[in-house]
Amino acid sequence: MNLKTNRATASLLLLPLLLLGVSVTQAQSEPLIFTPNSISLFWPGTNAGAANGYFGEWELQNNMPVISGTNAGLDVNIMGAWSNGFTGQGVTIAIVDSGVQGTHPDLNYATNLSWNFFRSSAQNLTNPNQLGFPIYPTDTHGTECAGIAAGTGETFGIVGAAPDAMVASFRFLDPTDTSGKSVPEKYIAWFTYQGQRDAKGNPNPYLPVNWKNPAWKNGPPIRVKSCSFSPQNEGYRTDFYKQSDLINLSKALSQNESNGIITLFCAGNARAGRDTAGAAVQDANRLQIQADPHMIIVGAINSAGKHTSYSSFGANLFVVAPSNEPNKLFYSIPTTDLVGIQGDNSQNQTDPDSYLYEVYFNTNNGANPNLLDYWSCFGGTSSATPLVAGIMALGVQANPFLNSRMARYLLALTSRQVDPSDDTFPWITNAAGYRFNNDYGFGLVDATAFTTAAAYAHHYQQNGGKPLSAQQAISANKDLIKAGAYFATPRGVESKVITATLSLTNKFPGLKTEYVQVEVGISGFETNTNDYARGIGAIAGDISGQLISPSGTTNTLFITDQGFPLNGRAIYSTIDKTKGGVLHWKYLSYAYWGENPNGTWKLNLVNNSTNATYTNNLSVDFVNITAGVGSFDTNCLGTNFPLSNGPNRVAP
Repeated sequence: MNLKTNRATASLLLLPLLLLGVSVTQAQSEPLIFTPNSISLFWPGTNAGAANGYFGEWELQNNMPVISGTNAGLDVNIMGAWSNGFTGQGVTIAIVDSGVQGTHPDLNYATNLSWNFFRSSAQNLTNPNQLGFPIYPTDTHGTECAGIAAGTGETFGIVGAAPDAMVASFRFLDPTDTSGKSVPEKYIAWFTYQGQRDAKGNPNPYLPVNWKNPAWKNGPPIRVKSCSFSPQNEGYRTDFYKQSDLINLSKALSQNESNGIITLFCAGNARAGRDTAGAAVQDANRLQIQADPHMIIVGAINSAGKHTSYSSFGANLFVVAPSNEPNKLFYSIPTTDLVGIQGDNSQNQTDPDSYLYEVYFNTNNGANPNLLDYWSCFGGTSSATPLVAGIMALGVQANPFLNSRMARYLLALTSRQVDPSDDTFPWITNAAGYRFNNDYGFGLVDATAFTTAAAYAHHYQQNGGKPLSAQQAISANKDLIKAGAYFATPRGVESKVITATLSLTNKFPGLKTEYVQVEVGISGFETNTNDYARGIGAIAGDISGQLISPSGTTNTLFITDQGFPLNGRAIYSTIDKTKGGVLHWKYLSYAYWGENPNGTWKLNLVNNSTNATYTNNLSVDFVNITAGVGSFDTNCLGTNFPLSNGPNRVAP
């Protein structure tokens, strides 16, 4: 059966079942209206494809035998969503990356919504038919991300999570910047770009957005934006931004959210110092943009169902999705590559993991040039993030009212616990009954449960219901300078732990915690690394923080870099050097989701430096805490919806 020609029929037949109150379990038990049969090169057991035993697109539907330590049988449960008619039709996903080859036969490309943010307007318009395209033969990453999110499976190759979605390309990775714009300007532009035009009719992403554009019958044209790189690799660095820049970036993301845009960032691949910044960014809370509460941060699990060896962790992580592991025992991710004799598949012909290369040169099969348009060894949080972005596109189709805030509620309720015995960050069950883990957020995304919940919420909204309250913020701050909150003094009198207590008053009865953001100012760090190595002072990477809610829920807010080489540790934040090295940072946690924020919060700050001599007063200057509060009426999901998380969860 051909997937493409039966999607409309599937939608007409099965969507009414959802709106009449059929549970997700019942919907999944119905015979599938379509399957990605022979059109998919990578679907195990299909005509086109895969050799016997090949794992195929296991992240979508895992058909491989369960083998302890190698394959846990997990996937994102996509088939139920597709069979309910949710394929991303009418939704555009922006891939923020190295450019997308829009002429690839397995991508539906939106040229008019694409842009190269590292080139000037004149350079972009020189070749308007290739806006957002890759520039160099090594620019493969964006095209690979696009296939994960929205590969069509119409020709020879692969199926993405949202095969009917359009793809726009926001090219944002380039060794040369001729845009004439600052880093914050470029970020704000891609956050808010919706194809706006100047007076001459030319696209210009730096113009304000008319969010009430009458031509947008179903909302802004780009509803999902997926970023698969860590912003500027900036672990504990703020020399890229002023405080005013960070405020403007957060405003832009908030504006996105309020206008129905779902923004996703990868957590990063820096766990255990696997990249050049190493320990400084293995905690995703060390990337300041990613500590903003108006986006969704995505981590990666491997086929064994555990966090990958590279996936960054953090209290700001929201969900995880399947990806590769740099080990042949685990499964990698197949996707689109640059067409023909270029890209990763042709450049890595000696890679023993390259299934496509083996098939291409297998004399029994004959050389098939179409195979060079695909790559079978993709991975990283780079792959996990567009996979979730594709599922978000399915959610937007199921519920046109969906934005990133409602998406977070539905993800928190429907994502599944994995690796329950994780010993890096043990799972927390908070006072509201939600399970959370800094390695996994709320767990593994479930596309069928998520889209079904989105469809129920849409039905509720169409009938006048308002399941999502307005979000409010409550905050408190404490100036600790006068209190003399010193970690250590030049006299060598040390305090290893400082506890700051702040009281929040919930002025909004019925609204519960959605996120907690903690801002910390610490001054007096040692700025001379040679002196530090000789036993003097402390650096920003020596500090760790633990936050305890009024209900007693404890979460590791951020970790120390102790145990890593000095050149892999965070020295200090460069936002203000007037008092020596200064750490002025905001941290984000979702661990308190659903709790009442009212009462006393405790922040334990620990100086893990082993040095006993200090040339400066190392002091905690201030602590600010903000809780975003709101509510979601789960009654809109009916009484029999099998929730995987939260106080009413029924799944194990």
